[in-house]
Amino acid sequence: MWQCNTLQRAGVLGMYLLAASVFASPMMPSGESVKDLSAVELRLKAAAGSNSPPAELKRRWHDETLLAAYGRKMGWLNANKSTRQVGFSDEALVEQGVAQILQFGAPVRLAVAQCRIVPIDQAASGGTMRSLAALSSGKPSLGIALNDKQQQYAKTHPLISVVTDHDKRNVTLWDIWQRENIQGKSRLRQGDSEYLQQASVRVAEQTCIHVVAEQAYPELTHEITHMLQDSLDAEKVRRHMGVSHVLHAENPVLKARAGSLPSSAVRDYYQLHTTDFTQPFKAKARFWQFHNQTNADNARMALVHGEPADAVARQYGGTLKVGWLEHKPGMAGWRASAMLLQSVGEISKPMRQPNGGKAQFEIFQVLEKREKTLPLSDTSVQYEVRRALAAQQLQTEYESLLDQLRRSGSAASSKSESNL
Repeated sequence: MWQCNTLQRAGVLGMYLLAASVFASPMMPSGESVKDLSAVELRLKAAAGSNSPPAELKRRWHDETLLAAYGRKMGWLNANKSTRQVGFSDEALVEQGVAQILQFGAPVRLAVAQCRIVPIDQAASGGTMRSLAALSSGKPSLGIALNDKQQQYAKTHPLISVVTDHDKRNVTLWDIWQRENIQGKSRLRQGDSEYLQQASVRVAEQTCIHVVAEQAYPELTHEITHMLQDSLDAEKVRRHMGVSHVLHAENPVLKARAGSLPSSAVRDYYQLHTTDFTQPFKAKARFWQFHNQTNADNARMALVHGEPADAVARQYGGTLKVGWLEHKPGMAGWRASAMLLQSVGEISKPMRQPNGGKAQFEIFQVLEKREKTLPLSDTSVQYEVRRALAAQQLQTEYESLLDQLRRSGSAASSKSESNL
């Protein structure tokens, strides 16, 4: 299965689906180009896992290409690159994606089935454990990087041969190392021989697919490679602009913009969105308490079926009270917090609570709620307003740039066509 972290997967996924849908047709000539999307528009309707119409898929791919080219022009792609490679490298991600896509082609699948993966004599190669020992030697590094001696050893020690009808390629320890993320590299440096064997087979299988595809579909393989790289680069541009498609990714651009907003802009946004910061703080409810779970469950069933509140309390040996509860910070306010989340009229499930060392089971039904609007001076409100306004501004800037790139791309395309 294609492996990458969440941040990297978001940028590539759209192009993966698009390229896969193009390549999925068994009738496609080997010389047909992915970029000639007008010729395969009908096939795009069956895009793998995507309900987007063909025009939307084509526009998405075009946008990724434009953003990637702009990011390269501006020098943004490597501007914030960390010296520590935590996730998979771009090269490994693209290779994994290309291999996964190419498997949609029936001729590739057939040829790959004939491919042989042959372990190299471990005695001749220095042995698996010796290979792992070489990676484990030296001073530990936070970046899990290999020193020059370790790199040289890894590059000159093949572990598996990939044999097709027309080619033979060796997979070295370095080939495997380069395709791992920080967790995989850490396991290799810890001497995990089982993991090394699994990684060797995985890389060998990808190598087999690439060898076959380069022979059967060289132009198509080249096009798909560029599409996936463009998509990764486009996501880097979005991160640079603070509009990453990954919701929970760290976003220093958004944080910086939120902190630099003038108080007047924050106040104006708050005044336009006060309903977003209005929440219930007090609730009136009925409370039933029972001594055991069985009675509480039966009582709730009766209440759901509309039996009178006081009659249910008497029938199942419980008590009934009616009162107001106000939310207060801390554990003491758990009951009020639960009620404020519940809809008016809804009957809760029985909840167990301690009462003087003896268990009690409580059911409540919210009858009424009262709301209040949190002031802008509230720390949480200030935080949310600033982030929301900053995100809005950054998204507007991103969409403006994308519109400008689309217009420039259309103008360049029209000019090129007029010169033909």
